[in-house]
Amino acid sequence: MVGSLADILLKKPLYKSQMEQLLAQFVYPEFSSPHGHLRARACWVLQHFCNIKFNEETILAEAINLTQRALLTDSELPVKVFIYFTFTMKQLCDISLDLL
Repeated sequence: MVGSLADILLKKPLYKSQMEQLLAQFVYPEFSSPHGHLRARACWVLQHFCNIKFNEETILAEAINLTQRALLTDSELPVKVFIYFTFTMKQLCDISLDLL
């Protein structure tokens, strides 16, 4: 639901400033879910919020680590597909190579 509302939420400064914490608190834990469809949905949500400016480097680094781990180790095809689109469509938020 949150991913579907990304465009609306990111236009409002009140919500935009809280998206970083929302991702860390509710989306990142889903990357550890035993259910492949929830891991795929977490990738999908992260893709929709790649345009936010991360104020905390630790939260940004966690997003990078989770997506890399999912791409390299997840055996579910839907997860790999959504991770691929996350990387290719947004280039993972246009992150400089210094953070990788």
